[in-house]
Amino acid sequence: MFAEFYWGHSPIDYLDGTDTETQEKAAYVTDDIDLDPFCMNVSYSCQILLERLLTTRDGYSPALIPWGKPTKDLSGMCQWCQDRGVANTSHEHRIRDCPSESNLHHGWDLLMAPAIDNDIVDNGIVPVDTEDDEAQSLFVDAFLHNNRLEHLIQLMGYHPKYLDCFLKTQQFILRGDGPLPQPYRHYIAIMAAGRHQCSYLINIQRTEFLLQDGDERWLNGLEHIPTKLMNLYEINKLMAHRPWLINKSHIEKLTRGEDNWSLSELMQAIVILAQFHALCSFIYGCGINPEIDHEDGHSSRPMSVTDASVVENSSSPGLSQNSSHSCTPNSLPEGQSCIEQLLKRMRQLTEEAQVEMTQEELLKRFQRVEDQNAELVPVAKQPSPQADILRYVDDADFVYQDFAKRGHTAEIPTFRALDYSWEDQGFSLANRLYSDIGSLLDDKFTTTYNLTYNTMGQKANVDTSAFRRAIWNYIHCLFGIRHDDYDYSEVNQLLERPLKNYIKIVTCFPERVCKKDYDSYMREFEHSEKVHINLMLLEARLQGELLYALRAIMKYMTYCPS
Repeated sequence: MFAEFYWGHSPIDYLDGTDTETQEKAAYVTDDIDLDPFCMNVSYSCQILLERLLTTRDGYSPALIPWGKPTKDLSGMCQWCQDRGVANTSHEHRIRDCPSESNLHHGWDLLMAPAIDNDIVDNGIVPVDTEDDEAQSLFVDAFLHNNRLEHLIQLMGYHPKYLDCFLKTQQFILRGDGPLPQPYRHYIAIMAAGRHQCSYLINIQRTEFLLQDGDERWLNGLEHIPTKLMNLYEINKLMAHRPWLINKSHIEKLTRGEDNWSLSELMQAIVILAQFHALCSFIYGCGINPEIDHEDGHSSRPMSVTDASVVENSSSPGLSQNSSHSCTPNSLPEGQSCIEQLLKRMRQLTEEAQVEMTQEELLKRFQRVEDQNAELVPVAKQPSPQADILRYVDDADFVYQDFAKRGHTAEIPTFRALDYSWEDQGFSLANRLYSDIGSLLDDKFTTTYNLTYNTMGQKANVDTSAFRRAIWNYIHCLFGIRHDDYDYSEVNQLLERPLKNYIKIVTCFPERVCKKDYDSYMREFEHSEKVHINLMLLEARLQGELLYALRAIMKYMTYCPS
């Protein structure tokens, strides 16, 4: 279903069958706000959201509805649509011939990543008129705060419990109380998205930056921004690709001298950077396409001859031993599905007697997984940034490097969660420097880590805890974070090779992911289950970046007191 929207008409015209009181409320809202239909983004069903808003939000004050700045030049809007192939947009004509909602929203045919496959995923995003009341209520909340319903939000709608936490956190860091001015927040988000060439996020945040009266000259590139913002770029680069390099000297440099940052300002900036780095992974990993009113909306790139996923070094003995866990026709017992094989391994782990291992043995198992990670080499070339993205990028050749190949291991040891963890140190420090953010992030981490429907594909009543724990800890392993009490041999037993490939490329090189990577792992999983995995990638990466940054701040506060 695609909403039929008539230009020049009030949204009240679409509320068929409503009573007089609702009609008056609708008129009150639209008359006082000068509601611009274009702000609603014609790429989704405005009618559904308006009906939901005007019939369920009693007492909502127009002054509290952040519709944004209205665009009053209707002829300009019509021309915009015509330039982008949307037909019949004169004042008396409705928008016709738009793509069907299913084609519009499915991510992979309009993917921003280097490769596009015409055979898109059967399930795209959650429709606006979903029968899930919780998801639809969250869509309305997002619409009220953002003036639009982004594809990103609709995809997260598969998991309303998570979406609720995400929206609260996103709203707080970008629009809630905090030391940073609004334009700074959105520009920091642009800088973060630029590290992974994520035009989807850059376009959204550029719009928000201008709506918050940001200096338009800043959008011309990094050379036009204040020195204070530019000083943040080094830590942005390190957090995005090699967070283990962050130390107290970086914090000292930012908080001392001219154009310095207060610790509370820096804490908010670091949260925004980590949040948007991780969002890049989620967006590329799920193949989210731009909305119709953004550049490249309703368009796709041709398949690149260099597109590839991750290849294995067959000369590595360690890797060849794990290849048996890939769900290929030759690796599966006759008549057994990939999920059945995984369930069998999970049962074996549960039933086996837990033999207490020494810390030395646990460390060896971690290092074995770490070394195997380094053998998964992405062969797809780093895509060349477009000019409108490159302006927000400095040192574009600085990318992820395997932690096992970092060199100087004595200077950069493995990050031990036993010594510094989110629960014991990070949470309280984040809350101390940026009130309430620790609690919001903790809710998001906990919800994601514990989220389960006790299903795998068509299998019900499944305890997925071991599988979820293996994914979370494997992502942290990619960043050199070791959970001392975890047996990392479970990673090799529970995560098939294509899944590990996918996790690494989405976490470390998200701009290189292609549909082949998405399709290659856990083929029997539902689309919503793969979205769930990508939520875990998002949050585990976010937590990993924050742990390194927070540890550096703590060391600075301890050894370099004011």
